Amino acid sequence: MTVHVFLGPTLSAERARAIVPDVVVHPPIRHLDVLRLDLEAGDTVAVVDGLFFQTAAVRHKELLWLLDQGVRVAGSSSMGALRAAELAPFGMRGVGTVYDAFASGRVDGDDEVAVAHGDAESGWRSFTDPLINIRCAATRAGEAGILTELEAHAVVCHAREMPFTQRKLTRAIQRCHTAGGLGADTAADFQDWAQAHSWDAKAEDAVLLLSEAAAGGWATRPKDSADLTVDGYPPLVRDWLERTRPIRTGHGTTTDWQVESVLRLFGPEPLPRGDHTPTPPPRPRFEGHPAADIAVAAAAYNDELARRGERYRPSHIADATVDRFFGDLWAAQDDLVAEVRRRGFTDLHDFRSRARLFLAYAVAHGAPVPL
Repeated sequence: MTVHVFLGPTLSAERARAIVPDVVVHPPIRHLDVLRLDLEAGDTVAVVDGLFFQTAAVRHKELLWLLDQGVRVAGSSSMGALRAAELAPFGMRGVGTVYDAFASGRVDGDDEVAVAHGDAESGWRSFTDPLINIRCAATRAGEAGILTELEAHAVVCHAREMPFTQRKLTRAIQRCHTAGGLGADTAADFQDWAQAHSWDAKAEDAVLLLSEAAAGGWATRPKDSADLTVDGYPPLVRDWLERTRPIRTGHGTTTDWQVESVLRLFGPEPLPRGDHTPTPPPRPRFEGHPAADIAVAAAAYNDELARRGERYRPSHIADATVDRFFGDLWAAQDDLVAEVRRRGFTDLHDFRSRARLFLAYAVAHGAPVPL
């Protein structure tokens, strides 16, 4: 069984592989990332870091779908802890200090775990401190007698008032001192103590999660009969799956949406619309279909053209060019809209968005004939 982990600023890939040598490491999770994985029942998806500010965050329904397919899904530290607390009733597992804080309701803000960080080339280097770490530092300083309970609370309050893109423990201490919440000596003592007793709750939780995954522990156990189930999925989930779930061929990878496009564009007969039952099929609809090789070849040809320059990308093909080519191919120049509908496209926009992806390939190699 394979273990996948989504990591970024919380923990390095090297540390993850030291705990789980054969772990598959992915960058911070985004919307649709998990649906692109080729997963089997019994595999484990460990979510630590995730993006949300610069892109859409991973949706709850994506993780619920994995759980219903027998995939073990667990989280800690950051986005993983947040989603695990929200989806615990449905079988997503959580572990660690941060998860416990969310699950118990002691904290509830997404910004508790948010940090500003660099990209993959920088090693996802953090530029700010997460509020949850500042909160833990203040609490531990109180337990050590460095801060009173009131002073610890004041530090956290000042940290919380800062945007997460500017939040640093040193800055929170300075603001608290300026506002009169900490005396000069106490502020200096806390600063020195925090440097000498640095503790990263998020990183420690990530290590714990990976250790549990390596051991097949309680924190990464599969969904069971005590967990709630989802009573159907909205059509949007089916659309996500058809656009992202991989179909592997001998030449590459494609998706149901791309294979369906080939069949609608080049098939001799209209392709019936797929069923829209509440629960999507467990496997891709067109897995093993010969048209998958055409979809892979067209994508590869588009990539080859794109290397010549931006203007060779499918998005630069004019609507009139698309309409003229397929109007001729279908002998439907007089009523393209009717033929588009007959072939099962939603509308002209749906037709054109798909057709652009295959036009260059069809011009260069001739219109393919999917069997």
